[in-house]
Amino acid sequence: MIEQHKTLPGGRRGAIERARMEARRRSHEERIVSKNRKWKPGEAKLKPETALAIYRAEGTQKAISERFGVAPSTVAAIRQGRSWRAVTGHVK
Repeated sequence: MIEQHKTLPGGRRGAIERARMEARRRSHEERIVSKNRKWKPGEAKLKPETALAIYRAEGTQKAISERFGVAPSTVAAIRQGRSWRAVTGHVK
């Protein structure tokens, strides 16, 4: 028989299992929150000036993304007006 830890209800194995379940629950909640989260001022990874510079930059998406340290998909989204439209003035 497994010796149970006297200070933890359910023994050591029970405490470990409860800790694992809590970690899974927190991880799941964080994924849900980040997926449903709306953008708030001050939380952007790019500054408006950088987004405008990317919009105006000439060259390939790969070259621009390397120059500014962003993903090529970010460059495409800015240039196509899918993101930062308020800053760039892009008209669809």
